[in-house]
Amino acid sequence: MSRTTRVLIALIAPPSVIKLRESISQLIDD
Repeated sequence: MSRTTRVLIALIAPPSVIKLRESISQLIDD
């Protein structure tokens, strides 16, 4: 995911969704 996309998500998504996406990203990265 690009930095720009991460920034847009951070701006438009509620904190709970951000945390969820971070968790999913960590699982995929592993």
